[in-house]
Amino acid sequence: MPHPRSKRKPVAHQQRNDAFTLECLTSNPLVEFHGKTLKKAEKQVLHSGDRLMVCNCPVNFYVSFSRSPVSWQSHSLAWLAQLGIALVLIVQLFCIFVLPQLLNKGQFWSGQQMRLNIISRTDMLRKELQANENPDPLARLILKGYQQDLMRRTTYLRAHSETLTRSQRKKMLQALSDLQEQIEFLKTSSLTSPLPTLQIEQPVADIIKKANHE
Repeated sequence: MPHPRSKRKPVAHQQRNDAFTLECLTSNPLVEFHGKTLKKAEKQVLHSGDRLMVCNCPVNFYVSFSRSPVSWQSHSLAWLAQLGIALVLIVQLFCIFVLPQLLNKGQFWSGQQMRLNIISRTDMLRKELQANENPDPLARLILKGYQQDLMRRTTYLRAHSETLTRSQRKKMLQALSDLQEQIEFLKTSSLTSPLPTLQIEQPVADIIKKANHE
């Protein structure tokens, strides 16, 4: 190694394999590397983070690289990933806070709301028919027919509740409304006229009176 006053210094050369080599240019032992004093023309491969002594001064060797510019493809992928995360969060918030209120108000899917109305109204009408106590025989007979018709509607609804169109559901709701009106009318109506009472007291009295005169 050169004398401290000399202008010649140990130099680090970069090879083609991106490794750095330290070469001592003098015979003065002024450089220590990994506990070994470098001799003249001796070379030592340096790695980022190595520590050496130059003229009894500690030196750390680091290799710094400039950051490569990010390509537009990477920017696009990052932007799409952020957009996907944002959309997932929005959907989750919608399902948690907004969707239940819309379902309760019947504004999210009117077809599903009509299906639920058909089921609840069918159950209500069936309970009303089972609780009927009208003594009129004709009214009871008609209500019995309505009960059988309601059972057929319930069977059809269970088999096709998911495939009914909107118009079919509207027609079924209207039919159930008409049926409810007729049931309410027949629950308290008397359709059978009372039979005439037999007036047998006066004829019997006339026959007795006539027999007494004879």
